[in-house]
Amino acid sequence: MNTGADWTIEVDRSVCIGNKMCVSVAPDAFEMAEGKARARTENVSPSESVADAYESCPVSVIVVRDATGEEIEPGN
Repeated sequence: MNTGADWTIEVDRSVCIGNKMCVSVAPDAFEMAEGKARARTENVSPSESVADAYESCPVSVIVVRDATGEEIEPGN
């Protein structure tokens, strides 16, 4: 993975069930607030931990976009 902040991440908090999987897998990128996950920062460097958090979300509420703004499926 490269080191630039080439991904943006967001969490659809209206659908999040708060199981904390993303926080446990990628604590630098996600945190809990009021019982639901949220991105610590919108811009992140591509990383395996963010890709793992994306893949492990049981309700698929994490959205990852590349530098062009296109929605991607990290790790694929």
